Amino acid sequence: MYNISLLDCTLRDGGYMNDWNFGQNTLINVFERITSSGIDFIEIGFLDDRRQFDINRSIMPDTASVEKIYGGLDRKNTLVVGMIDYGTCDIKNIQPQNESFLDGIRVIFKKHIMNEALDFCAQLKQLGYKVFTQAVSITSYDDEELLRLIDIVNKVKPYAVSIVDTYGLLHKNRLFHYYEVMNEHLDLEIGIGYHSHNNFQLGYANCIELANKHTTSLNTPLDYMELANKHTRQVLRMLTQQKFDSIEPAKEHKKQERMLLLDGSVFGMGKGAGNTPTELLAMYMNDNFGAQYDISQILEAADINILDIFKRTPWGYQLKYFLAASNDCHPNYVSFLIDKQTLSIKQVNEVLHKIDEPRKLLYDKNHIEELYADYQKYSCADENDYANIIELLGGKDVLVIGPGATVKTEEEKIKNYIAENSPIVLSINFIPEDFDVKYLFLTNSKRYVRGASIIHKRENEVKIIATSNVTRAAGKFDFNLDYEKLIDRSAVFMDNSLLMLLRVFVKVKVRNVALAGFDGYSSDRETNYYSSEMEYQQAKQKGNEINKDVSKFLSSIKDNLSFKFITSTLYKL
Repeated sequence: MYNISLLDCTLRDGGYMNDWNFGQNTLINVFERITSSGIDFIEIGFLDDRRQFDINRSIMPDTASVEKIYGGLDRKNTLVVGMIDYGTCDIKNIQPQNESFLDGIRVIFKKHIMNEALDFCAQLKQLGYKVFTQAVSITSYDDEELLRLIDIVNKVKPYAVSIVDTYGLLHKNRLFHYYEVMNEHLDLEIGIGYHSHNNFQLGYANCIELANKHTTSLNTPLDYMELANKHTRQVLRMLTQQKFDSIEPAKEHKKQERMLLLDGSVFGMGKGAGNTPTELLAMYMNDNFGAQYDISQILEAADINILDIFKRTPWGYQLKYFLAASNDCHPNYVSFLIDKQTLSIKQVNEVLHKIDEPRKLLYDKNHIEELYADYQKYSCADENDYANIIELLGGKDVLVIGPGATVKTEEEKIKNYIAENSPIVLSINFIPEDFDVKYLFLTNSKRYVRGASIIHKRENEVKIIATSNVTRAAGKFDFNLDYEKLIDRSAVFMDNSLLMLLRVFVKVKVRNVALAGFDGYSSDRETNYYSSEMEYQQAKQKGNEINKDVSKFLSSIKDNLSFKFITSTLYKL
């Protein structure tokens, strides 16, 4: 009566959390629980010919591999689909549907390749599959681009076309707008799907609103459409008449016959902020639309299989996904800035505001690196400060204490060196409590805030040499040095504080430098730092590259600065 169907994508979208390595038993159990619950569609994974077959993973090189994992299982009345990210699985790896375990294939694509992707969808349709066109990053489409997509879709006539809110940006009104444009102009045989993400905690709410809208009279436009989008409706009519000859308005009395397909996953398992939980959608459909999904079967899958994965690699609403969604940008931008461990959330947000509009949803690492460096760049006149530092440190022996774990594990070695050599002791971005530090070199705003209590307690004992990207709440630091002159934008870790300090030492002609707590980065250690809260994600991911970069720099300055490591290190000359 209501023509609303549910699709469970746990084994596909959920795979982003574990590289699709669910294990054969979990793949089978989730499949059997979902089909036993009566869910209308189950998506069993990706088809990706770049990956080798693995019976434990729901990412497979071809359709023949699907049979090897799921073959022989009773699908009951559930239709089985797979997904292809257009360009990752050649048509030669797709069997005709009558030889395949799959009933349908969903194809995801970005708007700049919609023509090629829809041609591929037409080929899949010729092979006999129910084809679903998945317009990812739907929020990147303006009305004209959306109508262009609809024009092509109407010619291919897939089983359904989905509104894919890749980054969880949609609120109700905007979602309704995309739905209404599609419902107005799509061929009536083509269903409309909705795939949500939970960056704004709106996945379930949006699904409910869309389900209710789909089942109410569509002849009466909502007030907000009458007011806010009156001009948009006129533009759409004009564009439709002038540019897209395959588009005709759907007949009002038949619109409600169109299928609405809502995506969910067990316990909301999915990339980033996760998806709408299948169990919630099933509950709502049972309570409000007379469906008879067996929710206990879905809960069994959650309890037996999915919760264990959640404990290891949790998903769901997080601050970084809110930041990405609220700035309409790719979450990798947020991860890049947060992993730097140098900016407060307020500062991260300010950098995100500066991302160029065309690049917001297409992650550009070079662009965010430039924005980060530019944001940190506060030029300052530092000639007098350098002159004063030369008087204090020039020609002296200095011990620099870094934040590495060896500050604790090799503490006696450091204390013995101090006792034997009486160096000037300087630390970087933190003050170790067990050492009589005379100078603090500060390059990191976040570390400054976190260490505020001990810095305040020892402010009469410790002089602070700060780079210009770090500011005090009140007053000035003892010395301020221009940040931009000390970084290397071409380096893997462009504002590595050790290298910044060594550049200062070369300039002020420090005589001998001993280094403690500069361990280098290793993925084998539980933490690379004096305190685990100091850990940089970037260091974990690119530790070997950073080690090589630092080693190369050390070799380049050895003729200008005498230095040695007194604690264990992975850096090499």
